[in-house]
Amino acid sequence: MEQLRGLYYDMAGTAFPRQVPALLKPVDPDRVLCGSDYRWTPAALADAHIAAVDSAESPAKGTPWRSLTTANAKRLFPESAR
Repeated sequence: MEQLRGLYYDMAGTAFPRQVPALLKPVDPDRVLCGSDYRWTPAALADAHIAAVDSAESPAKGTPWRSLTTANAKRLFPESAR
């Protein structure tokens, strides 16, 4: 379990309503990133995924998932944040 807690997780695809909440039981939200399968996903389905992320309850009160995952990515890839 300790090794799993040290990994980073991508919530691309259909991550809500079940997968991400289940992931957050053993893993801290600072290990979750938002990736994209957009190139392989039809636009309407990609829009539905984004809407699900935007409407999901965030584990950090007052910080939506987009802000949380963006901060995680900037921390993991600081050279990309410029």
